[in-house]
Amino acid sequence: MSRFPKFLRTLDRPQFNLQPFFLAEAAMQDGRLTGYCAEGLDESFGGYWYKKMSYHQAFADHYTYIKPAWEAAHKHFGLDLEMPFSDLSPEVTLPLWDSTGNKRFLRKAYEDRLPEFVLKRRKNPASPNWKELCRREMCQLVESKTDEEIRRLLNLWVTQEWLKFQSLTNLSWRTKIWLKNTQL
Repeated sequence: MSRFPKFLRTLDRPQFNLQPFFLAEAAMQDGRLTGYCAEGLDESFGGYWYKKMSYHQAFADHYTYIKPAWEAAHKHFGLDLEMPFSDLSPEVTLPLWDSTGNKRFLRKAYEDRLPEFVLKRRKNPASPNWKELCRREMCQLVESKTDEEIRRLLNLWVTQEWLKFQSLTNLSWRTKIWLKNTQL
């Protein structure tokens, strides 16, 4: 976790998703020149069964938070980034939006190309990967904490680290609104 604050300094707002940072770092250490990311499928085709979200909300989230996080992480490590599903046209994807959050049109389109276990796999928003990473990197801090307490501690730490290197006069208007509305 000691490496993450240096990355936070390059952002215009706190980044709570550590996955882009650690994956870009691993790609760089592995000698890769380009990172590939499938982000954009859930936002374009409706993959959020566990939270109700309209197409327009998902689209806005992707371009406001998700894509910039991946781009910043890869830029930080000097890597190119390919996100082929990120730039799909709304004219193409909006008619295929699945409000049930199951991406049924996308699954149907690939049913003859993908194994059944992939087609029937459901997104797991509580994937153990982030919890394992946090426990390994901050084990003394999260030893007796619930998942929600871990998430709140991590968000607080990221925000505090980011604010150490920011001046309120240099913040974007979006970030000022975010800070005003965020309860730490």
